[in-house]
Amino acid sequence: MSLAEANLTLMTLPFNTQAKLGMMRNRFGLTNQIHEHDLPFIDRPDVLRLFLGDEGLVEKGGEVTWVPPLPFYFELLGGLFNGDNETAFGLGNIKYPLVTGRARTFFELGDFGAIQLGMSVANGLQADRLNNLILGWDLKYKYVPEGWQHPLLTVAGELLYQMRRVNTPGTEATIDENGEEIPGTPGRKQTLNRVGWYAYGEVQPFRFGLLSRFAPGFRYDWTEYPTTPGHQWAVQPYLSFWPSEFLRFRVGYKHTQGNTPGCCTNTADFGSARSRTSGSSSPRSSSAPTPHIRSDGGESHA
Repeated sequence: MSLAEANLTLMTLPFNTQAKLGMMRNRFGLTNQIHEHDLPFIDRPDVLRLFLGDEGLVEKGGEVTWVPPLPFYFELLGGLFNGDNETAFGLGNIKYPLVTGRARTFFELGDFGAIQLGMSVANGLQADRLNNLILGWDLKYKYVPEGWQHPLLTVAGELLYQMRRVNTPGTEATIDENGEEIPGTPGRKQTLNRVGWYAYGEVQPFRFGLLSRFAPGFRYDWTEYPTTPGHQWAVQPYLSFWPSEFLRFRVGYKHTQGNTPGCCTNTADFGSARSRTSGSSSPRSSSAPTPHIRSDGGESHA
């Protein structure tokens, strides 16, 4: 058992700003700040898991948010953190902090719904003191017909681009079959440029009755590996069910395939749940045990 989050939020600071201090899920991109049991789908998107680790970006530090007085909604965020994340950064020293930023805006489209656009950045040092820069772009669209209490359609996606400095080892001198020496090559530093993205759509097509509690969805993932050659893709249909406004169950199936042997797994999840404390404006969530069915390679499993 480990601590998930522990932070303090100052809501009403001067100049329309807010501050958050402590250990937190960083507001990087669309879904990193959401706990896994609260995601609309059954697991965290592949690009976030591979680029940021299984738990995503969870850091100790602080961030400040500013909403400038503009005729449309626009939010700016900046943060300084330890950089403890071992997958993407790992130096873990506030003297050389992980710097994060995010810009987000929101537009009403009248009868055609609303759209949110965002851009994020995370820049910090790895354990070997080489730099890693990750940029992100995200989009989310919702269509809520007049008189409905929930979206009829949700479409969203996120793209990450990594520029990671690494040490490339050199080679030793060798002797060929003629007895001549082949000189070795010195080690050098290089930048690995990697990209990954995901997109999903979800519909809740019934306004009333039992069927209005069901929402089928579909997610597609495509990502390169952050430090090795190759890529993988995945498809994931899923179904959410709300027995009440305080509880949600999800069931889904995921097929993953890549161009590197042993790259990936297939996963079927059952029984993930979300609950809230009645009357609380901020959810207190708990998750039921989630069994997994896994196998290596690209084979499908029912």
